[in-house]
Amino acid sequence: MADLPAQRDLRRGARRLPIIVFVEPRILIQTCVFHLLKKELAKYEVWGCEAVPEVVRAADRDVRLIAIDIGDEPPAALAATDAYAAMRDTFPEAAIAVISDRDDEASVQGAMQCGLRGFFPTSIPVDVMIAGFRLLLAGGVYCPPPIVPRPDHPHGLAEPSAPIDLPRLPNASKINGAHPETDDRLAVSFTPRERSVLEELQLGHSNKVIARHLGLSENTVKMHVQHVMRKLGARTRTEAVFIWSRGISIASRSAWATPQ
Repeated sequence: MADLPAQRDLRRGARRLPIIVFVEPRILIQTCVFHLLKKELAKYEVWGCEAVPEVVRAADRDVRLIAIDIGDEPPAALAATDAYAAMRDTFPEAAIAVISDRDDEASVQGAMQCGLRGFFPTSIPVDVMIAGFRLLLAGGVYCPPPIVPRPDHPHGLAEPSAPIDLPRLPNASKINGAHPETDDRLAVSFTPRERSVLEELQLGHSNKVIARHLGLSENTVKMHVQHVMRKLGARTRTEAVFIWSRGISIASRSAWATPQ
């Protein structure tokens, strides 16, 4: 792991702050992002490292966010590695996000299926990335606006689609990507209790926290979470939030290509 200024300050006796880890093999980019994050997220220490296996060296620290530059690799390739599994086991509470050269819907969906809390295409402005990092640190989920292919484009490039109207939830602003307006695009019916649980999931809360907030037992919360996931066709809690926040129908999801 690179010996960055934040770590040298720590050895001098500076106050121990929660950690953001940025994984980037290119030293120049790593250093530039380090200085940017240190300025914009001053309440956190920022550590840089060149590869995922190095992240576990921070095992004794309060790591809140791990952002990994995966280049053109699909998120599933990262999730399949032993180093990634070890990192998740070491930092179960940390939000893990990827920075990707890809910006297609299949890659975004693949990231959510892997349990990642954020997907940042390199095509987004830097201020959007910082805002997304703040969202993850607050317990939310970040994904870019929906992107659809342009079959008429000579290179088959993709661009953001028109905004999607989503069901309005009190806390829906916690999720980036689109703004909820109406209640007729996502044809999924939830009970009032399931809707309350879904709102809690959007904030990244655990079953224990949801149970306390809603006055339910953890087993009851677990049952409601399973119902929500089943109705949305989601395999993970994060994917359920992703689907709901973007207003994606189960039928359209089944037509997406699997990341290669």
